Amino acid sequence: MDDSGVSAIRQTFLDGRVTLHCGDCIEVLATMPENSVDSVVCDPPYHLTSIVKRFGAEGAAEAKEGATGAYKRASAGFMGKQWDGGDIAFQPSTWAAVLRVLKPGGYLLAFASTRGFGRMSVAIEDAGFITHPLIAWIFGSGFPKATRIKADGYEGFRYGGQALKPAIEPIYMGQKPFS
Repeated sequence: MDDSGVSAIRQTFLDGRVTLHCGDCIEVLATMPENSVDSVVCDPPYHLTSIVKRFGAEGAAEAKEGATGAYKRASAGFMGKQWDGGDIAFQPSTWAAVLRVLKPGGYLLAFASTRGFGRMSVAIEDAGFITHPLIAWIFGSGFPKATRIKADGYEGFRYGGQALKPAIEPIYMGQKPFS
């Protein structure tokens, strides 16, 4: 714990020119002085928990393994992680806390999913950031997810096949105004 009572890990690199703060972002940001950070690069939760709401909600019947076990795995959250829930990346107050610690003219880079990028961008802009053109992390792995429909007359059909290949991870680029 630091002097403020916040449990966080700080590591410095490059002769103290770079500091990595590990901990709850809202708690850690609150302990930092205003206008003290040159840039923020972050990868907030993507909030891809819609399947958890359908199959893993408290009190819901346990998800069945099925032929592939996909429903059971998906009910545990994105990649089996419950931390991806909530909406912290969609709250302007989150980004206002980041804006407070950034130096005037400082940059923010925030990774997002293609589904959540719009909501996150609006929250960041509402907090006071100047929005710049996005950066894209483009990759060749991944494939559209689809589920076979097992019902009379629908053999061979798939639901969700209209999804695009998830081959891009958008990165919001914003700047704290100078004045």
